[in-house]
Amino acid sequence: MTFQKGKTNPRTEAMTAAKAKVIALVSEGWAPHKAMAEVGKQPDTIRIWMMRDKKFASDLVEAKEDAKNNSLRSLGIAKEDISFPQFSEMFLGQKVFPHHQDWVDLLEGREPSWLHESMIYEKGDPNRLLVNVPPEHAKSTVITVNYSTYRIALNPNVRIIVVSKTLIKAREFVYAIKQRLSHPRWLKLQTHLDQKGVGKRL
Repeated sequence: MTFQKGKTNPRTEAMTAAKAKVIALVSEGWAPHKAMAEVGKQPDTIRIWMMRDKKFASDLVEAKEDAKNNSLRSLGIAKEDISFPQFSEMFLGQKVFPHHQDWVDLLEGREPSWLHESMIYEKGDPNRLLVNVPPEHAKSTVITVNYSTYRIALNPNVRIIVVSKTLIKAREFVYAIKQRLSHPRWLKLQTHLDQKGVGKRL
């Protein structure tokens, strides 16, 4: 098959159009594999496009970010502005109580916002935090699991070390975090913050 000089290969035009439509669909919130199916392509083809076309790969990353921001805007909040209490109630279905908020305040470099008369706060090294409260006050759930999930949702490249009394317990905590990032029970979190599959990489 030959083409006249100056004429564009129809197959190239069709591929360019397909790529543009995939980018548009992903920016609207479509999952990449569904966008590929919509243009009549196999899901794995997107990997080939990304390897061979750096601009497409870059545009796809931007489209995913646009989708996340637009999705959060539909909830009335921007990703960079979402606080841990908002995140916990909105996506994990768990309220952050005042004593929990104290821990978060300290983790984020603030003074505790609420202190009961029976509580003692001693200011120390800002790079070290010791939380000493009775059992069943949700230390592990709120900080080790939910707060770690929050930080990963905002930045999948964050580095967090989970240490516990035993390796088995540490693995249980990591498993709980992975579940929130991948299990259908927390689909709202995965959809609005584009966390599908992140749990599998932990």
